[in-house]
Amino acid sequence: MDLVIREAGLDDAEVIGEISRRGWMAAYAGLLPAGFLADRAAVSPSAEWREYLSAMPGRHGLLVAEEAGRVLGFIRFGPGEHEQSEYGDAEIYGFYVAPERIGEGISRTLLSAALHRMDEDGYRGVVLWTFTGNARAERFYAHAGFKLDGVSAPRTRRALRSAAGAPNCDRIS
Repeated sequence: MDLVIREAGLDDAEVIGEISRRGWMAAYAGLLPAGFLADRAAVSPSAEWREYLSAMPGRHGLLVAEEAGRVLGFIRFGPGEHEQSEYGDAEIYGFYVAPERIGEGISRTLLSAALHRMDEDGYRGVVLWTFTGNARAERFYAHAGFKLDGVSAPRTRRALRSAAGAPNCDRIS
């Protein structure tokens, strides 16, 4: 696989929106109400992504993984925005790979590139949220050196923090 990780551009908005929509359907089936997912599937988020990319806030990053000119996944991150985030933490806001390509190493490569970028940007740690019961995501993040930290938020999400040995993360929490 000849995977290229690069900054997302405005031209990527449509495919990022589609990967996001399909990623939600695949990742959260059985975890979130079917009606909620159906409503979400009926709306293309491409316009929202176009707006975000055209005025991306400072210190935010949006990387895409591409193979042979085709975007296969993305990861969006920036300063910790949740009240549970500690000063100096980065937060991963969204991270999806085309469902049919999960398990091919694309997610690992994207996460590694994003962690490297967060380290270069001077963040001390990384926090992200998963829906309670999303065992696949929890296993993936645990394998990457994250650990559940016991913080919960409304809508049954959990925080994971970088642990010792996580690529390009110095912070232990």
